[in-house]
Amino acid sequence: FAATTANIIYPYFAEAWHKKTNHGILFNASLKYGLIAIIPSLLLFLALKTQIITLISGQKYIQSANIVPWLALVPFLSFLVYLLYQFSITSDRTKAAGAIYVLGLALNIILNLLLVPKYSFYGSAAAAIASYLLILIILFFICRKELTINYKFIRVWRIVAASLIMAVIVYLINPQAAL
Repeated sequence: FAATTANIIYPYFAEAWHKKTNHGILFNASLKYGLIAIIPSLLLFLALKTQIITLISGQKYIQSANIVPWLALVPFLSFLVYLLYQFSITSDRTKAAGAIYVLGLALNIILNLLLVPKYSFYGSAAAAIASYLLILIILFFICRKELTINYKFIRVWRIVAASLIMAVIVYLINPQAAL
């Protein structure tokens, strides 16, 4: 959902960047509306993790619900990485972005080889999170000089607060009882 928002705004962002107009507004809009889509979705998924896993895979896989909180970080990190990737491509850092993704891929493969035999799917989740974090940190580092994040416009805490209220209410209602 969140990447769709970024994809819709990206052509306008790229045009504004190349015309040297105010591209920051469009970047912040992508970030804000992407967060409005992804944070409630992730918290709702966390609130309903047992029900969703039971519905999709059956009671036999209910133990996998324990990993859902960790895996919920992956779409969030993926969205942030995608935004910074778009920013780096637009600012003519295509080769650097490609090299960063290759580095993330290498880290993911190495960590999976090391962690999965001992920690199973927890090791795989840790590898994915570490890979996305590495890519995110490096992309942020190379884009930070041109990147301006308007926290007053984005209002992350409002998004998180509203999403938490929604997730708590859904969790308390417990849709499982209706099944």
